[in-house]
Amino acid sequence: MKRVAIIGAGPAGLVSAKECLAQGLDVTVFEKTDRIGGLWNAGTGHVWDGMRTNLSSDTCRFPDFPHQRAVDTFPTQMDMLDYLRDYTDHHDLERVVRYDSEISNVSQNNNGWDVELNTERKAFDGVIVASGFFSTPYVPKHWQEDERAVHSTNVGPFNQYSGQKVCVIGNAFSGCDIAAGLAGAKAKVRHAFRRPYWLLPRNVEGVDVDRLFYQHSDPENPKVKPSSLSGQYRQSNEYFSVLCEGQLIHETLKINPESAKPPYVAIADGYLEAVGSGTITLSAADHIDRRSVDADKVILATGYNTNLSFLDQTVRKALNYDASDRFMPALIGDMGLHPKLDNMAFVGMYRGPYFLTMALQAQMAARTLAGETLVSQADISQNVARAKELREMMVKPQFPYGDYTAVAERLASILGIEPKVKTGDFLPEHFAP
Repeated sequence: MKRVAIIGAGPAGLVSAKECLAQGLDVTVFEKTDRIGGLWNAGTGHVWDGMRTNLSSDTCRFPDFPHQRAVDTFPTQMDMLDYLRDYTDHHDLERVVRYDSEISNVSQNNNGWDVELNTERKAFDGVIVASGFFSTPYVPKHWQEDERAVHSTNVGPFNQYSGQKVCVIGNAFSGCDIAAGLAGAKAKVRHAFRRPYWLLPRNVEGVDVDRLFYQHSDPENPKVKPSSLSGQYRQSNEYFSVLCEGQLIHETLKINPESAKPPYVAIADGYLEAVGSGTITLSAADHIDRRSVDADKVILATGYNTNLSFLDQTVRKALNYDASDRFMPALIGDMGLHPKLDNMAFVGMYRGPYFLTMALQAQMAARTLAGETLVSQADISQNVARAKELREMMVKPQFPYGDYTAVAERLASILGIEPKVKTGDFLPEHFAP
């Protein structure tokens, strides 16, 4: 029986363990903390108490496992943690997880892989890296010694900031959501960012935002896209300008609907209302001088670095790993395989993974490690070459693999999975066994 090490017991690691066990592999999951859940743990993860998903519960789930408890349309952090616990119990994954086991080195040997932790070295036939893309909070150097500053990971309950002057630095999902939450808790919020994003609520005129964007492709009525990338960006910006016309009355939030730059989108309820009422004030600048920030507290919604330092230097070299690159830190295609790294796979290790794509990547990893040839070495090399192209783009999109439905459909096709439903809303359950 082939032995497989899985690094991380977050969503990607758990679904990888389930798929590997289904292939009859001998699995050990190494989790550096004392609990499962990864980033969904408030305290050890990268979420705050009461945080809600920005996609509905129908999207935030694995294909074969619905939410077992009553949850709101947009689940809370605790709902998602409960979901992962239920998933772990249902598939009896606890028995293969080793807690408090931080990996120090992963290197190739003649027959497979050596995994080192503490004073142990264990040999495995294969390794799945599922340690999470959002590994280490990124704190700009000029804020590291400012006692007022705290990364969004450690923001804590919003009500503790009531009555205080708080500056939130950084845009995107966490920045906008935190700014709106703080305003709701009666903090005096200044939101500072480099560029405005298109701002959407979780529900747009009665339609959940993921159902608005994610639909099955219709071969009989295919969407017509401009041939050039700049044309596609312009088409998207025009579309968002209609959906988000309410923000265009605010000078700092204005975006040119005819812009040929890639659109950046954030989802946050109540943000525009707070801006309109003056509860949130705005400032846009390429650089925020901390000496000019008049605030009791500063929340840094500045993102994360991906930590792959536990991989041996030869592995990191093969991946062209750059710890400072927060867009594409390692050249890993959306298949999660690499032509120079036999019997190693990566699950959920790109910016913006979904539960469905993690499940599909996990199945590809498990079946590959079990000995099945699903794709050729040439296809894997081409997939990695595409990652290199994305890294080298002068003007980068918000997410490297932002076309969620296209990525999922392609991975499912490689795996021989035919969706049960091929029209309408694009849901993980359609790809269940």
